[in-house]
Amino acid sequence: MTLQAISKGFEYYKKFGLNFTIKILPLIFLFGFLASVGSSSSLSDGISNFDIFLLLINNFLISPLLTIIAIFIANDLIENNNRDVLVYYAISWQFLLKVLILSLISTLCIGIGLLLFVVPGILIAGLLLFVNYFAILENKSVLDSLNLSWEK
Repeated sequence: MTLQAISKGFEYYKKFGLNFTIKILPLIFLFGFLASVGSSSSLSDGISNFDIFLLLINNFLISPLLTIIAIFIANDLIENNNRDVLVYYAISWQFLLKVLILSLISTLCIGIGLLLFVVPGILIAGLLLFVNYFAILENKSVLDSLNLSWEK
């Protein structure tokens, strides 16, 4: 299932890659800008509170929004839905907490698997690959998304 999804994803990227990139580019620039501003201070001065604040905003707000919007854009391009770009930004807020929780759970599980041995971490990453898709596109709860992704 995972390898089929990846190969199918490459086929769709050949068809819709430019349109996808144009629609998501502003959010990628915002992510990169906040990451660069947050790390631009001198390391000899230490990390300031402003740097920590930008890091938290980037990791807990911009990164989940980027995930949600990317999934919505990819799904609409595949299904030939033509929505305005601002619609993606407007509807993505309702999934923010769910995707943030799923990202933290996935990261924790994969990290534990990698600490035990490398292979379990890779297997867990493959099993939790579709967790965000179930949460966003099928509007499943956190536990349902984890269970569905684990079964696929």
